[in-house]
Amino acid sequence: MAYLLRADDSMSPGRITEQSHSGPAPPNRFSTIRWLGGIAATAAIYFVAGKLALLLAIPPGYATAVWPAAGLALGCLLIFGDRAWPGVILGSFLVNFWTSLDTATFVAIAKSVLVPAFIGGGAALQALAGAFLVRRFVGIPTALATEKEVIRFSLIAPASCLIASTIAVPTLWLARVVSSADFVTNWITWYVGDSIGTLIFAPLVLIWTFRTADWRRNLSVTVPMAFAFAVVVALFFQTNRWEQGRIKMEFEQRIGNLTQKLQGDFDGYLDVLRSIQNFFASSPSVSQGSFHSFVARDISDHPGIQSLSWDARVPQSKVPAFIEAA
Repeated sequence: MAYLLRADDSMSPGRITEQSHSGPAPPNRFSTIRWLGGIAATAAIYFVAGKLALLLAIPPGYATAVWPAAGLALGCLLIFGDRAWPGVILGSFLVNFWTSLDTATFVAIAKSVLVPAFIGGGAALQALAGAFLVRRFVGIPTALATEKEVIRFSLIAPASCLIASTIAVPTLWLARVVSSADFVTNWITWYVGDSIGTLIFAPLVLIWTFRTADWRRNLSVTVPMAFAFAVVVALFFQTNRWEQGRIKMEFEQRIGNLTQKLQGDFDGYLDVLRSIQNFFASSPSVSQGSFHSFVARDISDHPGIQSLSWDARVPQSKVPAFIEAA
């Protein structure tokens, strides 16, 4: 503790004041708790939103038409700060770990861990990039109340969503989870799902966090966005139902065609056997040459018949001699 003499104080010359010189202020004891709480909250929000969104996923179960977790992750980083990024990785990892889990071999276990880890890293990098762009070009705090803010955010959100899809889908392709034929479809679905989730849910987080004075205005923005989300989900389910119906009808049609073809082939085979039976019944003796001439055309007309053999009938008494001659 030290005492200073304030000689320049005209009202109280020579006044002695007390000032602390105990060194720099100690760190806030609750900062670590707040940091861990932000990470835990971010991970929990991402996990719950991700598990619900996987109900809309396309095979192999990673990319979905709407991914609210992307927008909620961005909102969490804008609220809790960039230090909450481990929560995005943790939440994403837990969501995708059970989708990729395979305990058959050590390599499969390693792939089950590495794939969701890379996906989580891409999700966190995307959220960090989105948070940086929002702070840089929109500003925080913001409630997206002006046309300029809305336009800038609408451009930033889709741009930042290029990151996760560009990291996740190649990872799945390298892990042989996604085939080359499905690469583009999964990338587009991933990107569109993240973009829709960010455009809908991140603004809701910002609006209800930074605009608290006029709840009616908040509600007037929330209701249309919720309705848009419901419409997207409903359209997805209806489209999925149509697609499943189309696949089922196509499958049944192929099964019907295959059944008819198999039935026709078997009927043809039976006709060949009946003709051979009639040939033997009408001829007292059939030589190997005549048999070959008779069945040659049937074999050429029916590729499914591999062979038709002529076997001499050997009486029991002549079997040893026949075996020796063979």
